[in-house]
Amino acid sequence: MKNIQAPQPIFVADIGGTNANFGIIVCAQGRYQLVEYYKLPSQKITDFTTTVHELLEKISAEKHLRFAAMVIGVAGVI
Repeated sequence: MKNIQAPQPIFVADIGGTNANFGIIVCAQGRYQLVEYYKLPSQKITDFTTTVHELLEKISAEKHLRFAAMVIGVAGVI
């Protein structure tokens, strides 16, 4: 696998039945690192789009970041 350099951070999300986990990942020297982490109870999310938008606004205001990409994983019915 070739090394990838992401000039901007990547917003990631793992949405499960119990918790929704969000994070900021950066790539430096070909390695990805989680540099920020947010955890919300999934049951408290009534509108996913609004939740993501509000979280991105908060991060943008506090950290002055713009994201190169977003990756979202969502649990399905088993």
